[in-house]
Amino acid sequence: VAPTPAAVSTAPPAPASLGRDGKKVWTSLVPQLIEVGVFSSLDAAAVADYCRTFDEVASLDAQIKRHGRTYKTASG
Repeated sequence: VAPTPAAVSTAPPAPASLGRDGKKVWTSLVPQLIEVGVFSSLDAAAVADYCRTFDEVASLDAQIKRHGRTYKTASG
């Protein structure tokens, strides 16, 4: 049986690479995962990627709100 990594007891800071929305998700989600004992140091990269997705969605949502869902090309 392979050893399992120990659960983390305190939340690490959100990665600097996260934007505003990603950091909000990190600061909300990581403490919850720690509370139920399922967050280890090995999970940080995957959770950071999950949080980056929220940054990307927020950015795309803002772009859609500014420019609409469709755009015209040279051919129409």
